[in-house]
Amino acid sequence: MKVKDPRYDYHITVSAHFIIENSRHQILMAKRPEIWEWAPGRWGLPGGKIYQFESFIDAIKRKTKQELGFELTPEGLYQLKQLIIKDKQAFMFFFVAKYKSQKITGEMVDYKWFDIKDLNKFPSSKFAEFFYKKMLIEFLEKQVKLLPIEMIDSLNYIKLSDTKSYKDWFEGIINKNYDPNKVADFRKWKRK
Repeated sequence: MKVKDPRYDYHITVSAHFIIENSRHQILMAKRPEIWEWAPGRWGLPGGKIYQFESFIDAIKRKTKQELGFELTPEGLYQLKQLIIKDKQAFMFFFVAKYKSQKITGEMVDYKWFDIKDLNKFPSSKFAEFFYKKMLIEFLEKQVKLLPIEMIDSLNYIKLSDTKSYKDWFEGIINKNYDPNKVADFRKWKRK
């Protein structure tokens, strides 16, 4: 009988957010509708949760279309933040893109461009604003290096399991009497 380890009993949220910078070294912030689950009525970066079985690239296209009115291709990944909250964790991926004067027509309440001076005056009485303020000031003050977008990959097991190369690999595993349900007993391993 399997015993569920309570240390793994929590909810995980994965989200993609966008640091969109214009030619004047300003960051686009969006004010969320009051009815939204995360930071309702607050200013933050465009982006949000990734759907179950959705790739990062598909999520980026969906969220930018919804929240900005156009699809955006990021240059790369700036940071991954892990936020630990009471009974859940959030893994937030922050992508960077350059603004190329597209018309912004998304579903947010308002949009504004913020530079360092604006961010320093930004109210931070709520955690979401405090979190964004600190990260974005660091982003604008430093020469940041990005993980190129080409390095971000999603392996969709559901689609992959239908491919010939996967089936060949899996057949090789099966023929070697591999049991994926057996858990390794690490106590039997000896150190050399």
